[in-house]
Amino acid sequence: MTGTSRREFLKASAAASTGLATSLALGRAPAFAQKRELTFLSWNHFVPASDDELRRQAEVFSKQAICTVRVDTMAHLQMPA
Repeated sequence: MTGTSRREFLKASAAASTGLATSLALGRAPAFAQKRELTFLSWNHFVPASDDELRRQAEVFSKQAICTVRVDTMAHLQMPA
């Protein structure tokens, strides 16, 4: 039965801690250069003001999370079960 040697364990833990320390020092995710976009699919509500409120909330969230939020609506009969 071969196990992990002490030397292999120390190499792996040093590499992991270096990567973690680097990401913490930068203060952001490693993929910071990519544009983030969320798509939200919902059905058209009976009260049209509900759709307007959902879009307003999505706009507020997009400003707070620094990403783009797109709200798509469609008739509920057109959505697959």
